[in-house]
Amino acid sequence: MTHRLLALALGLALFAGGCGDDSNDSSSSSPTPSSTAPTEPAPSDVCDAKDKLDADVMGMKEDNTAQQYKASLTAISQDLKDLVTVADDAYSDDLATFQAALNTFADQVKSIGSSDQGALKTLEDLGQAAGDLGDAGQTLAEQIPCPSSS
Repeated sequence: MTHRLLALALGLALFAGGCGDDSNDSSSSSPTPSSTAPTEPAPSDVCDAKDKLDADVMGMKEDNTAQQYKASLTAISQDLKDLVTVADDAYSDDLATFQAALNTFADQVKSIGSSDQGALKTLEDLGQAAGDLGDAGQTLAEQIPCPSSS
């Protein structure tokens, strides 16, 4: 149980780090912004769905247990489905990138305590997946132009 909590804490710290500004010095592959990102403000239903997704992703910083992470992943998955439902094709690449990062992170959370690869490798993989999810979330948020008050 201690190893699981340590893994979650480290993953969370790395996830939170992935939500901030990144330099391009890193050798990891970061999501690239969609070349067709609209400049007009997004419709309010798209902004509302994006804001809900942003809030739940940021809320994961408060998670301390595998159960809380699983609940957050469920909420974020639903938020993403809601956003996909109201968003137009202009955001499809960024939504697909975020979905892929979310799937990888979910797989890593599920593997905590059940992997044969060892605790250090599990933590490393979880941290990488968390950072990628944070990067994809940041890119997605930047590509959907919503008023700052939404």
